[in-house]
Amino acid sequence: GFWHRRQIDYRPGEELRIKDTVRSDRVRDYVQWHHFARAFELSGDAGRFEIDDGEMLVELTTSTSCADDTEYMKIRGQREPRLQGWASVADRERHPRWALGIECQARNATFEALFELM
Repeated sequence: GFWHRRQIDYRPGEELRIKDTVRSDRVRDYVQWHHFARAFELSGDAGRFEIDDGEMLVELTTSTSCADDTEYMKIRGQREPRLQGWASVADRERHPRWALGIECQARNATFEALFELM
């Protein structure tokens, strides 16, 4: 079996916090994905990122219960091994967008992402 709980705390104009808790009867690969609008650039690594469109700066701090075994994937316009980092606004159209995957392999895991407006 599998169980997932998402908690979202939003303070308009200040921050957004997303906490995912997952549990399973066996070890699984979990990925918390974040997808960003076309205008935003994504920089950073290892749990600390900046999302910037030239007018707004957002600091993103992430953590997982996997600690040092957490992997971060910054992807934009990927076709293989699977499509990731794209948005479609019409049939048969794709436009590259930044996506951030935070991966953890465990039976039970917790992911936290804090988006702070600067």
